[in-house]
Amino acid sequence: MYLNEDGWPVVSPYRYTGEKIERYSDKQITGIYKYINHSNTISPEVVVSKLIELNEDYTITGAVIGSWKLDKDGTGIIITIGENSYKGVVNKEWDESGKKNVMTFTALSDKGIAIWGSGLAPME
Repeated sequence: MYLNEDGWPVVSPYRYTGEKIERYSDKQITGIYKYINHSNTISPEVVVSKLIELNEDYTITGAVIGSWKLDKDGTGIIITIGENSYKGVVNKEWDESGKKNVMTFTALSDKGIAIWGSGLAPME
């Protein structure tokens, strides 16, 4: 778990494997991600990820359209999709299914909606 800039807990997309929060550049954040919006519905249905891309021009394209911005310390991110703004954290994490380190984000809207992103490209 991490805390976003508003002090709310945001849960990591992957299990803890000893990683620590690091500072990242915009270039390290860009790329294709598996994206999940957890919404606020209660359902036994599995939420299936969709592909989005965080582009160099700070737009988001793919399954959702929006924009993103890395905070000045390189650890937090603000993602805007439609009228909703999500504040969260970026970090490199271990993707057990892909057996690689990937860039991730976890963020929360002011309405309590959580989103996750898991990069497709491996990170060293």
